[in-house]
Amino acid sequence: GPMPEERLVAPETRAEAEAAEAALELGPTARQQIQQDLTVLGYNTRGIDGIFGEGTRSAIASWQRREGLRPTGFLDEGGIALLRAAAEIRSAALATAAEQARREAEQADAEFWRATGANGGEADLRAYLARYPEGIYAAEALAALDRLEAAAREAAAAGDRAAWEGAQARDEVS
Repeated sequence: GPMPEERLVAPETRAEAEAAEAALELGPTARQQIQQDLTVLGYNTRGIDGIFGEGTRSAIASWQRREGLRPTGFLDEGGIALLRAAAEIRSAALATAAEQARREAEQADAEFWRATGANGGEADLRAYLARYPEGIYAAEALAALDRLEAAAREAAAAGDRAAWEGAQARDEVS
């Protein structure tokens, strides 16, 4: 039989590559993982359905070409491991970028709050809520507006009472 070292040599022909992949007996879950990995790396497999059609074969070949491998469109164990590692690195980079974007958005929210709503003025509270309706300080802004509106209603009621009492004192009430 073949020496173990010979198995590490890249398949020379498409038929050999196809046979090497077939020998792995990849199930639907393994195939979907490969499609997911290719997608994360920016290759369009035309779906993550566990079926290796023209889209997936083309994506594999494009990835192989970029990696300096023979672009057969078929994967062996080493190729799958390389693809998985590359996708994990890319996923981690994407997660880091998403976390950085989240932190920057939070910082912008907090800075806008300090410039507006934190001073408690109605117009500024409304400006904050207009920009950040689900913002970090949205509940605080809504509560402050509720207090302002309650105070305005009380002041209006007190004003009405004072006007009524003044009119009564002048005996102008009919």
